[in-house]
This record gives sequence, structure tokens and C-alpha cells, in this order.
Amino acid sequence: MTEELFAYLMDDLPADRRAEVEAKLAADPAWQAELERLRQCLAESANPCDCLAEEEPPADLVKRTCCLVEKISDHPGASAPKPPNKSRRALAAFTAASPCHGPHGRRWNVADITVGSAVALMVASLMFPALFETRAAARRATCQDNLRTFGTALFDYQQARDQQLPPVRPGETAGTYALQLVKSGVVTPNQLQQILVCPESPLADQVFAGRVVIVVPRRDQLKNLSAARQRELMRLIGGSYAYRMGYRDENGDYRQVPFTGQARSPLMADAPSASEAGLRSANHQGNGLNVIDQNMQVRFQTGCMLEGDNVYTNDDGEQAAGLDAQDIVLGPSDIGPEGRLFQLAPIR
Repeated sequence: MTEELFAYLMDDLPADRRAEVEAKLAADPAWQAELERLRQCLAESANPCDCLAEEEPPADLVKRTCCLVEKISDHPGASAPKPPNKSRRALAAFTAASPCHGPHGRRWNVADITVGSAVALMVASLMFPALFETRAAARRATCQDNLRTFGTALFDYQQARDQQLPPVRPGETAGTYALQLVKSGVVTPNQLQQILVCPESPLADQVFAGRVVIVVPRRDQLKNLSAARQRELMRLIGGSYAYRMGYRDENGDYRQVPFTGQARSPLMADAPSASEAGLRSANHQGNGLNVIDQNMQVRFQTGCMLEGDNVYTNDDGEQAAGLDAQDIVLGPSDIGPEGRLFQLAPIR
């Protein structure tokens, strides 16, 4: 219960599990009390992990346990067989020698504190990396769930349109896929807002801190905005993800990518960021990226190369449309077939 409520307060639960926790909070006073305790602890503690610590056991726990065992073994009606005399003598000696023996117990000395501190530090060194790794794995799984939801929406979209995916036309940016999905009705604006942000991305940090708000307008609403406001929205409308753009054929004409259901043919992935090493995903601490292919399988891969091809650039190394049907290019929200657009085409 405590771990789930801690993840709930840290906004680190998938939507379905969050709904289950909220249902328990509405019905169970114990869950409500623990939530209030965690809230107060998080407000007062410099280290949130301290709030997961369990209460210390009673100081006389060892003595009381030993006495209870001894009483049970001596009770005439006890159903369990008595331990051998040698074991009973050892138990009595252990009870008498216990620090809890006597009315007040023994105070800790400097040596006890030193050893206890060393043990606590050792436990912390083992526990904290595992805690952070577990949290990173949970966020990576949430990101993968987001891409699966996108995959379902894209599949429903193309199924009603003769295998045509949401188009990214010349003069538009890759982020228009989000507008197309909402316009088609396969997702609502509220549903889209829930899956646009990978929780292990730089954008998530800005959104959770309230510095960035992602708005998902309808296409008719976007038409009524100024060009500057349109550019601002389109820079974020694709969220943490990059979408598959089209390619130029042998005549130089721009073509959309059809839905084929093939494996190793990406539809979407974590969006790239510029770095000294070139374009790469900054999500997941830069260790790799989540990808959903046309066969609806989500995978995590290290690096941004797919069979020697950088999925964020075309064969000329540009963030623009592919140079042929085999040239895969995944564009972030503000990149279009011609590259980074400073003037958007009129919204249709």
C-alpha cells in the first residue's frame, strides 16, 4: 500500500493503476490515512525516500518473543511438542543475555552507533540504486504503453482509410499527426494529452514543474490563431515522440508512407535532441529509445541506428523527408518534410 501511494503522489503510476488506487482511497480509511501521512512526510522531509521507511520495531521485541516461546513450551495444554532441554536452556540463556532483558534495557554506546551507522549506509548503498532503477524501468514501461496506445490509434485510423496513415504534407510539421488523430475521432484531446509525454523525458520535467503546458486544439481552432501562436503550439503538439514522415520518389515528388504491418519499420519513437554525439533521444537518460513498428510491436533499442540508418535523418544526414521509400525518417514535432519550418502552410 505504501509503495503504491508513494508512486501515486509522485505521479509515477500508469493510468489504469492510478484509477485503482483512487478507488481504494475513496473506500478505505486506512488508505486515506496512509496517503495523508505520506503527504505530510513528503512536505517535511528533505529526502522523499525517508517516507518509505517502516516504523522501528518495539525495543523489547526480542525479549517478548523469547518469553512467548518459552511460555508456550511450558504450557501444560500446548499442542506443539516441547523443544529439547538443550534448546530450552539455550533459549533461556539468549533471553537473559538479550539487551532487552530488564526493566529499562541497555543504552547504545559510541561503538553501537558507529556499527549501526555503517550498516545503515551499506543498506542504503544497496537499496537506493535499486529504487532508482525500478523507478526508471517503470517510467520506461509507461512510455512503451503510450506508444502502444498510439499504435492502436494509428491502426484504427488507417483501417478506415485504405492503409493511409495520418499525412505530414509539405509545409506541415510531423506533429500534425496528433491533430489528424483527434480530427478522425480515434482519440479525444484529453486522451491524447495523457499519452503525449514520456515520463522519462526532458519535456516531462518541464510539464510536471508547470513550466510547459501542452494544448491539443482542434484543427478549426488552430486556424483562428496567429502564425506565431500556431508555431508555438506545433513545436509541442507531438509531445515526447517523433512520427514517421514521407519520402521523395525518383521524380522528386513527395509521397506518404503507407501502412504495411511490417516489422522493423518504425511508425513512432522517442523524439531526438541535438547533442555533441549528434541527434539522439534524450529520453531514458540517453540510454536508448522506445520504438513502435508497423507490426504494432514496441521495443527498446540502444542508439538511434536501424540497420546502419539513423532514423532521425535521411540518407543525406538532414532532418527532412526520406530520399526514397526505404529511407526512414522520424520527425519530432517541429520538423517537416522540408526540414525545420519557419512558416507553416495554412491549416486545412
